[in-house]
Amino acid sequence: MVTIKEIKRNKKSYTLVVGEEVLKNINIEVALSYALKEGEMSKEKFKEFLKENDRQNAKSYLYNMIARKGRTTKEARDRLYEKGFHKDAVEYAIGVVSSYGYLNDEEYAKNYVSSAIRNKGEYRVKRELQLKGISDENMVDALDLMDSDSEYESAYTLAKKYLKSKDISDEKVKEKLFRYLVSRGYGYDLVKKVMRTLGAEISENM
Repeated sequence: MVTIKEIKRNKKSYTLVVGEEVLKNINIEVALSYALKEGEMSKEKFKEFLKENDRQNAKSYLYNMIARKGRTTKEARDRLYEKGFHKDAVEYAIGVVSSYGYLNDEEYAKNYVSSAIRNKGEYRVKRELQLKGISDENMVDALDLMDSDSEYESAYTLAKKYLKSKDISDEKVKEKLFRYLVSRGYGYDLVKKVMRTLGAEISENM
C-alpha cells in the first residue's frame, strides 16, 4: 500500500506528500477522477494514477507549447523528453494533439517554406527542414512551393540589400556577397546569375 499523508491545493495543481516523498504538479482533474484523498491506496492504483497524471500533464504542456509557436513532431517529442516526461506520456500527448490536427508536419513544412522563401535558398530550407525532422515525402511536397523565379527574386532582393552603397566591382565585395548568398542556401549558378545581373564580372573559378 501507498500512504498519502497530505494533499496541498495550489492554484493550478496539487502537491502530494506520499511517505517521505513530495510530488508536485499533480493534475487536479486526474486527482478528482481517481477520488484522491489522504490515506492508503494500493500500489497498483497509485502507479496507474501517476501514469495518467504524467499523460495529462504532457498533453497540457504540448498544447500550451504549440499555441505559442508551431512545432514539428520531432521538435515536440524532443521538448517533452527535455521536460522529463516518460515515453508513454510523450507518445500519448503527441497522439492526441496530432489527432486534432494541431501537430501536422505536412502543413508545418509548407508554411515554413512559404515564409522562408523570402530570404533563404532551397538548399538551406531543405537542411533546416531535415533538422526539424520533416520526412522526405513532406519535404518534397513543401519544396514544390519554391520555383526558380521566386528563388531568384529573393536572392536578388537580398543581394541588393546587402550591397547598398558598396561597389560590386570591388573584388572583396564580390567575394563577400558570393559567400553571403551561398550561406543563405542559394546554389552557385543562381548566385552567379544574380551577381551578373547586378553588374559583377564573374570568373569561372568563383
